[in-house]
Amino acid sequence: MLNVFSDRPAEDILGRVVHIRLGTQIFDVPVLTIAGNKRWKAELDTTLTGLLNNVENAAENDTTTLMAMLGRQGDELITLLLSYDTSHVLPTREGIEEIAYEDQLLAAVREVWRAANPFVVGALEAAAEVIRATASSEPTSTPRPRTAGRRRNSKPT
Repeated sequence: MLNVFSDRPAEDILGRVVHIRLGTQIFDVPVLTIAGNKRWKAELDTTLTGLLNNVENAAENDTTTLMAMLGRQGDELITLLLSYDTSHVLPTREGIEEIAYEDQLLAAVREVWRAANPFVVGALEAAAEVIRATASSEPTSTPRPRTAGRRRNSKPT
């Protein structure tokens, strides 16, 4: 899952760096400039469009084809990581394949996406906070507490 709500440390944001864990190593990949982010996001959009089209076509045929196709997405994730790393901090494709686990590839692309989309991440986090606050507030349909004293019996005099 592409969880964008985990905290990205302020030091990373101010230092303009993305920490990527591959295997047991952590690589500090510099955040791209606005132009670099635009290029990377365009590549991501192309990759995701192709993936979604393939998923749609595979789903129409059978689940075995779909599962096999999804299982091959590690190569695409490595390509996306390497295209973001214009400073060449990360190992080569072969090096990444030797040290990294597949779940780390998805986490690394998530971190890069978060760095490339700070406004989207901020807006999503703010919306989630409003939803959490609304969900935890007192329900408004509870009866009001009585403010008057005990009701007196009226006796005829």
